[in-house]
Amino acid sequence: QLNQAGMTVEQIKTVKKDLSSRRRKMNQSIEKIKIKIEQMSSVIENLELVGSDVSSLQKEIMSLNNEGERISEQLMTLDTKLKRLHELQDHLTTTQTTAQP
Repeated sequence: QLNQAGMTVEQIKTVKKDLSSRRRKMNQSIEKIKIKIEQMSSVIENLELVGSDVSSLQKEIMSLNNEGERISEQLMTLDTKLKRLHELQDHLTTTQTTAQP
């Protein structure tokens, strides 16, 4: 299905490189969200000790958590595409190798 567009091995490598770069950026975003949630959780604990309202921070944590889940879903889709590209590249490489005299 992927090679219906007639992609060459070099084109596949280029697309894989782009997707890998996006994957790296998504992982960095998830890590930043995780750190921010940890920091906010610590602030909430301290505010609760002094009896302050933490509802706005809890809402922000939930929003960050939702954003992290959304990015994780995108990451799974991207991983599936990368896997397909790897398989296609392997298939094309094998086909080209066996087709050579």
